[in-house]
Amino acid sequence: MHSPNTSFLVSNSMHSFGIIALLILFINGCICYSPIERENEVAAFISSKLYFYGGWNLSSLGDLFYIDLKQQFNASDPPFQLLAMLEHKGDSSAVAYKDEIIIFGLDESQGGSSNDLIIINVTSNYSLNIVENTDNSIWPSQRGITNGSASNSTLNDGAMYKFDILSYSWEVYNSSTQPICRVQHTATMTPDGNIIMIGGLFNPEIAQIDIYDTKTNQWSQKNANIIGRVYARWGHTATLTTNNQSIIIYGGHSNSTPSIADIAVLNLSAYIWTSITPFGEKPKIFPFHHTATLYNDYIFFAFGSMSNIVSILDISNGHYEWVTSYYPRVSNLNAPNSSNSINIGIVVESIVGSIIVVGLLIIISYLIYSNNKLKKENKYLGTHRYNDETNEVVNDK
Repeated sequence: MHSPNTSFLVSNSMHSFGIIALLILFINGCICYSPIERENEVAAFISSKLYFYGGWNLSSLGDLFYIDLKQQFNASDPPFQLLAMLEHKGDSSAVAYKDEIIIFGLDESQGGSSNDLIIINVTSNYSLNIVENTDNSIWPSQRGITNGSASNSTLNDGAMYKFDILSYSWEVYNSSTQPICRVQHTATMTPDGNIIMIGGLFNPEIAQIDIYDTKTNQWSQKNANIIGRVYARWGHTATLTTNNQSIIIYGGHSNSTPSIADIAVLNLSAYIWTSITPFGEKPKIFPFHHTATLYNDYIFFAFGSMSNIVSILDISNGHYEWVTSYYPRVSNLNAPNSSNSINIGIVVESIVGSIIVVGLLIIISYLIYSNNKLKKENKYLGTHRYNDETNEVVNDK
């Protein structure tokens, strides 16, 4: 038979543990990952999650984290979730294939084989696999894919390198029609099998578009017309629109300005550049060496310019607007009004959050009340004799 004092100690400990557990649960539910400023990171979209990995901030970074695009959030406070700290990787590029993020290229400071691959499986505890490719005759020099830096002059070959995602192998294609190489440019593939090359250090004219036909392995050129003021640039991003009719470029450097603020749109039917001024509040910074990801007619511009800022551009219905909050659309056809939906979502989120907080406070208050009640009972028992045979408190007075 346990004495009342022993029972009190056990009960008191359980109540204290309950309070601590609830507090930990509440805190963990509210804290998100806060990534440091960076540029030249990679981004990959898989199953509604936008993954980010690595980048550069004085040295290469190796954190893997994501935003769940099924959830609403404010651009000023994205709900990043840290998944793992992996091998450092900067100045790289990535492609998503099924459940894998395949990362290639590296900054020279990290050393290693120039064409090793880092493969991250997002369904196997974010396991990392390094695939070594010993055939350096295909890719003879180390280089950063995002900025084209190389350990020797063999970078400036203007060749097209093809990566087979099934065999994890490289092929190189040379053509008599290939143009001068580009550095820090963008390459955007269209459904007809063409890759559109825009910008770059060695091609100062934004009107000059190089096109690579993946079906024939041949190059061609287009000279686009320009409406408004569209800067030549490098270190920018290029995004193919949902209807596959246009490419949107944003950010980057130019010879005349260290960072470019304008949005420019290339019409792929007529090859005409148009300068666009979106509605809404402009981003706090104008990035370079950032990422751009299209999802449900939102473009998420992330990091770059040694920052950790996420900017969101709504391009639905041919209307360009910077938005401060993201609301996931069910579909593009029956999506609610963007601003109204965001406001309703914020109200609902606030109500649900308030209910959760009030519920937790009620539970914690009850546990504290029960704890204090047990303390009083123990104090009472401490001044009276307890009969173990009858399980009663005996008042000797």
